[in-house]
Amino acid sequence: MEHMDELPVMVVQVSAKFLIEDINQAVTDTLGYALEEVIGRPVLDFMTEQTQILARERVQGEQSVQTVPYHLLTKSGQVVETEMSVNRQFDSQGQHLKSLAVMHDVTRRNQLFRRRDQMREALKKSNQELVALTGVMANDLDAPLQRFDKLLSAIEPAVQDSDTAVTNYVNMAGQSIQQMHGLVAGMLSLLQINPKPLKAQEVDLQQLVTLLQLSPDFVALSDGSLKILAPLPTVTVTSDCLAQVLQELVVNAVKFRNPEVSLSITVSAEMVGEDGGQWQVSICDNGLGFPAELNHRVFEPLSRFHSARDPYGLGLGLARTVRQLRQIRGTISVVSQAGAGANFIIRFPHIATEGQS
Repeated sequence: MEHMDELPVMVVQVSAKFLIEDINQAVTDTLGYALEEVIGRPVLDFMTEQTQILARERVQGEQSVQTVPYHLLTKSGQVVETEMSVNRQFDSQGQHLKSLAVMHDVTRRNQLFRRRDQMREALKKSNQELVALTGVMANDLDAPLQRFDKLLSAIEPAVQDSDTAVTNYVNMAGQSIQQMHGLVAGMLSLLQINPKPLKAQEVDLQQLVTLLQLSPDFVALSDGSLKILAPLPTVTVTSDCLAQVLQELVVNAVKFRNPEVSLSITVSAEMVGEDGGQWQVSICDNGLGFPAELNHRVFEPLSRFHSARDPYGLGLGLARTVRQLRQIRGTISVVSQAGAGANFIIRFPHIATEGQS
């Protein structure tokens, strides 16, 4: 078997009685045995007890086997995890002559896989604990706010005819409480977005945008237009998050419009990718924008770059869109410059349905 010594895999030739006849250099290097310590011995001597049972059931049967997990033992007693393929050779009368086994050492790979699974499980548990803890903290924070809100409601009638300054202070306190209520609720909604995909459903983007034009938020705040660049498609996604994401982006564009120009918001969609495997939806506005170096930061929770235009904003809306789009394996990015508007780009996989290519 000298011609196989340069192979990076272990090769063992076994007789009809399952005694080792020959091995290549990779076997001695991996298991730590010299050639003379191996030749003539039963192949089962170098397997763990569990693998011996498997070998008797599979390898000593009538058929050859492919890529079976086998655990071998080194000379020092360490376990080597392998994937073994065995080819059994027979003569013209069907008598078993010998077997040739090829083994790949997958110990390191399997260790990494187990470590990955452990880390995933630990991360999942940590996230669950974080959500639970945040919920408790949010409720504990919200409880005194509710009591303070009731107290203010009780004293408001008594100060209506009082000094104007006192009335203003009470109103400001009430507004602050409502802002804190919103912050608590926003943080909870950010953490509690359901990461599990729903059943695939068709979403008419044209209808979504049309409804957005009639929404109270757009009508109340906008003095501009919401344009559709071309007829928008009907897409198939496994979540109902697109309506929420589009509303967030359109309302943001309205809030942060440039007062010096008439507001314009353009929505477009197209298939992208080499095989047309993704939808790309763009929401482009001519609003205030923000410096290009901040493009990557706008999706961070509590990021606020135009607080003067939206003093009661929480900086959670765009962070929420990132989590919402993960439900459909989607992403969101932005290209913007200060004073030159912003172009938000949503991408998500195209899901073909019956009758679609």
